[in-house]
Amino acid sequence: MRILIVILAAMAIGIGLGYTRMSTEFNGVEEKFTVFREVLSTSNSQTASTDQTTSVGKSAEAEIPIANLLENPTFDFGTMEKGTTQSHSFLFENTGTGVLEIKLIKVTCKCTLSDLKDKTKRILPGQKSAVTLTYHSDNYAKRFQTSATLQTNDPNMQTIQLFVEGKVVQPVRPEPSVVVFNGVKTGEEAETRIRMYAYKTENPEKQAPLKIEGISFEKSNGSDKFFDVEVTEMDPDELKAEDDAQYGYVLTLKTKKGLPLGPINQRMTVATTRGEVEIPVKGKVAGDFTFSVVNLPGQLECVFFDDMNLLRFGTIEGNQDSVVELKLNTSSKENLENLEITIDENETYPSPKHIKAEFLKDRSKKFGRFYQLVVRITIPKDCPEASLIGPQEANYGKLVLRTNHPTAKTINILVNFSKIR
Repeated sequence: MRILIVILAAMAIGIGLGYTRMSTEFNGVEEKFTVFREVLSTSNSQTASTDQTTSVGKSAEAEIPIANLLENPTFDFGTMEKGTTQSHSFLFENTGTGVLEIKLIKVTCKCTLSDLKDKTKRILPGQKSAVTLTYHSDNYAKRFQTSATLQTNDPNMQTIQLFVEGKVVQPVRPEPSVVVFNGVKTGEEAETRIRMYAYKTENPEKQAPLKIEGISFEKSNGSDKFFDVEVTEMDPDELKAEDDAQYGYVLTLKTKKGLPLGPINQRMTVATTRGEVEIPVKGKVAGDFTFSVVNLPGQLECVFFDDMNLLRFGTIEGNQDSVVELKLNTSSKENLENLEITIDENETYPSPKHIKAEFLKDRSKKFGRFYQLVVRITIPKDCPEASLIGPQEANYGKLVLRTNHPTAKTINILVNFSKIR
């Protein structure tokens, strides 16, 4: 027992001596480490402060462009003649310290162009440069205003709008510029009024008094004989209502009975002492017939456009006939029993080798409340290569049907196709 107590006492004395020695050896190290941490903390703080100060300095010295438009953003061209072109250059100055960049984003009208199209203009600090807008007066307009939107790298003016405006006149102007007959019946007459104005102009050669020397129609589609025109001088009070008008006439355009069933596509040319004026004449002649198309099994699908009396085959390939049946629908039983239809091959365009047609009287029948007359239309397999796809009526194929109908004696059918062998 006594031996155990001696051992425990010796262990206690040894531990105490070891702790005392360790404290003595490492006491300075802890102090030095504490001082090192303070120095490191102070150094990082000073570095951060220095970096922040440098950043602020650089920001203050950043090069910034300033876009300064030296004039009004809207320019008035005044009066322009139709068909002429005018330009204006808007002057900019860069009053900043950085390089100014300007580029075009959009224009509100295709008639307005800019020299910045697909380009970027760069203006050095303290320098000036211009942005040009050009206006093409292709259409008549009592007043016009179009704009161009620019984008810049000026942080305080990132977009700028420039405007050009004015008035477009023409030596002689028809109103309306396009005549449209709606709801014309084959057995009836229709009429409309066209006003012809002559304006003040800066061109001395076009200052002659307005006189109408002649009126003509296109003869290519055979409808010219169904139009007539009466010409009278415009009432002075009516003339005064039109700004800048010097002279005026009223043209009364009339259609005659028998105008072919289907679309109206004419052009009236008015010869005057101030030049020729062309006026398109559009519309549709309605009658006792409506049309529908029946696609046959195994055949190319066709579509009929009623507003133009247009049968569209599309592209035809291969060595077989392309056939479709066109139904002429009428509510009159008398038409079914007595009507005869013949195909005027002399009027077939381009030729009967391209388009064939046949009236199938034995296939005509009552269908619901309508009676149907069937015309079979064929693009022959040996049809010569052709491209009759438009876009103008003169580029389409054409069939002319002659009938003994009391009013719809002529029916025009347009045919759209391209034949590839």
